[in-house]
Amino acid sequence: MALQLSGLASGMDTKSVIEQLMALEQQPVLAMQKRQLSLKQQNDAFQAISKRLTDFKTKATALTRDATTKAMKATTTDAAILGATAGTNAAPGSLSVTVKALASATKATSTTSVGTAIGPAHLAQDVTTLPTAATITAGTFSLSYTVAGVTQNASVTVTAAGGGTNTLQEVLNAIGTATGGAITASVNNNRLKLTSATATNIQIGSSGDTSNFMRATYMQGASFAAAGPAGGTVTSSQVVGTLSTSKTLATAGLATAPAPASGSFAVNGKTVAWDSAVDSLSDVLARINSAGADVVASYSQVDDKVLLTSRTTGSAAITFSDTSGNLLAALGMDVAQQARGTDARIAVAGFNGGADILSASNDFSSVVPGVTLTARKVDVTAQTVTIDREQSSLVDAAKAFVDSYNSIINAIDNATVKGAPNAGDPRLAGLKQKVTMLMTGRIGNYAEGYDSLGALGISASKEDRKHLQVDETKLNAALVANRDRVAELFQRVDTSPTVTPVGVARKLVAYLDEAQSTSGVFKTQQQMVDKQTQSLDKSIKRRNEQIERKRTQLQRQFTRMEQAMAKMQSQQNAFVSQMNQITQR
Repeated sequence: MALQLSGLASGMDTKSVIEQLMALEQQPVLAMQKRQLSLKQQNDAFQAISKRLTDFKTKATALTRDATTKAMKATTTDAAILGATAGTNAAPGSLSVTVKALASATKATSTTSVGTAIGPAHLAQDVTTLPTAATITAGTFSLSYTVAGVTQNASVTVTAAGGGTNTLQEVLNAIGTATGGAITASVNNNRLKLTSATATNIQIGSSGDTSNFMRATYMQGASFAAAGPAGGTVTSSQVVGTLSTSKTLATAGLATAPAPASGSFAVNGKTVAWDSAVDSLSDVLARINSAGADVVASYSQVDDKVLLTSRTTGSAAITFSDTSGNLLAALGMDVAQQARGTDARIAVAGFNGGADILSASNDFSSVVPGVTLTARKVDVTAQTVTIDREQSSLVDAAKAFVDSYNSIINAIDNATVKGAPNAGDPRLAGLKQKVTMLMTGRIGNYAEGYDSLGALGISASKEDRKHLQVDETKLNAALVANRDRVAELFQRVDTSPTVTPVGVARKLVAYLDEAQSTSGVFKTQQQMVDKQTQSLDKSIKRRNEQIERKRTQLQRQFTRMEQAMAKMQSQQNAFVSQMNQITQR
């Protein structure tokens, strides 16, 4: 950086002088920046109007659809029993419908329990290795029983393998010993059973138990069944020997082992592969559910059975077969018990000769054109279905349409008023004129006088004559008189422009598409502003670079001047000093 001497010799504030000179040089830059700001403000107003036009187009598009202009409604006596919907092609009228049956889904269940049942063969087996859903743990468990009005407590210890009470028979015997023979324990039909000839109550387990024996055998929480004044039994609340859904199929406790080690089966024509050394039952069920077989597969631990439920209602059967290996057979599904689903049944007076009408689902869409009936509850009382025009749909859409139009008029007026960024802009003025003309002009020569929105009650407000308002009474009267003609006024398609008038909404949508296209006023405005802004950016950059160069040049010139003046002052001072010395001699 060059050394700057600001007025040390000249006494002039050269820094201030330079800044003032630079401020003058900066004036063109400020003018260009002001121009950029003006361009941005103009464009922002344009694009804000464009957003309003997008909303206006959405509202206009809604009025080109039958769902808006020709909407129908269906009501029933009791929607909890029978529901109904009506499409635009439904005819006004009424039906008498009786719901006789609801549709249900087909279910297929394993023919028998698929896990290994606990029985006499397991009495000598270590309890921690029994085929129970939860592995039995060593520790203690308790029970209490009441004999002759006196409640007594007993505790039984389950030991690890090799201990004193680790086999199933040893644990059963220990129960009898701990209760002094008041209770005997046995296994029957895959359930544990406690029997007493003297007890009037037996309660299982406590919070202090450290072995889960009673919970794993589903005894905890099971009820005491009295056999008379004294005596009774407690039996497992569900089967004890069940599958483990998380272990591999080879170790899950299937009564019939999968063979060979891997294979596949088909459900409703969809193939599912399995590997007994890798897959668990949960894996296989998940694979069925994601195979696209249109069923939901699950396992009930309470029943120890696999269940397939059709995802759809109706009486169709579920088909399945082992394609290789025997897994379906091992799961009891190869000849599964199927509870066929039922079709829904309704009776509609005057249809099908009075006979019931069937449907695989609870929906009936082929009875009356455009009407869908939904059975929800069986009831002997006939339900009345009333089908009528839904006028509020068009009225609400028309009000939203007019509100959107009014917002555009306001936005254009605000943007073009005197002093605004786009004051007097002919493009916006032309846009306003065109939209207003399309909204208020006549559309062809329709009969019944419906040749303009004004004929429907959509006309200029009395307050300012530039905004529109909706006379709902007049519009509703037109809908009652001739709904189809009203719909055509909005949505008629341009099939033959020289003969057939085009609907207001369709004309507006076409014009708005053009206005917002790549060659439309808003895109070209954006492109023009971008181009001018970029050009101004370049000019501002060049001007600033010139100003900085001039600043540097002036700083150097003033510095050299100060240095020269300082040198002259130094010489002058030396000369004066010498003259003073001469005069003093």
